[in-house]
Amino acid sequence: MAQRKRRQNVTAASGRPKHRQDNSSQAKDDTVDPSVFYTCPWVSSQTPYLLYRLLMAGGILYYIWCDVQYFGVGFLLWLSLASNWSVTLLAVHFTWGAALCAAHRPVQKIQNAARKSQHSPRQQPSKLPWHLRAYRPLSIMTYTASFVTSIGYAVLLSHIYGWDLHAILTHVVNSVIVIVDILLSRVPIRLNDYVYIAGLYIAYLTSTLVYWAVGQMTGSENIAYWFLDYTKAPGQALVVSVSLSMLTFVMHCVLVGISKARDMFY
Repeated sequence: MAQRKRRQNVTAASGRPKHRQDNSSQAKDDTVDPSVFYTCPWVSSQTPYLLYRLLMAGGILYYIWCDVQYFGVGFLLWLSLASNWSVTLLAVHFTWGAALCAAHRPVQKIQNAARKSQHSPRQQPSKLPWHLRAYRPLSIMTYTASFVTSIGYAVLLSHIYGWDLHAILTHVVNSVIVIVDILLSRVPIRLNDYVYIAGLYIAYLTSTLVYWAVGQMTGSENIAYWFLDYTKAPGQALVVSVSLSMLTFVMHCVLVGISKARDMFY
């Protein structure tokens, strides 16, 4: 009897650590380290990372200003072009990121000390400050939009407009910057984050419909792109829209894979 009781105690004792470990793993999946939004894991001093984000933000904002000055298109047409959405998201992403780096530099020292003492700074996403919670979907939308816009231009528009300096800056350099930023950052990208991409895509399609509808009311032929002609070729517009929505999901899955591979190295 005593031996059986001893066995039960041993079994229970051996099971507790595993149960705690499972709970710990689950808790880690459901929480996030706030510093992933404003630190780079590859450098000890975060000053170069802050300068990098400031440089990117300034350069992209200047590019947008030059683009608007040179082309001088109307607001509705500007809003209906996917490349403008992509570049604007990139500018907001880097500007917001630079502000986070600057605002949280003193906090980083405290969090580093917490890690060394094995007290995890991880938090539930819902308990993070709003400016950190909002930065994650902003980053995810920026990354996917950049790749989808570049692929869409290469497949559907490059045979018309070619690859001049403007196209290279907007669709090639843009994508390279995004890849570099994903590898430098620690922003988590998960499969269920696709809801942000879907919302962004619906918002963009709505802008093209608004541009087209205004043209119908004013008697002008407002078409954002040749493949989104809702008047003469609505079937073609529907097929292309659905195909691009599938591309957004595929690219999001690719970005999830890249982020998982990145996370294995730190």
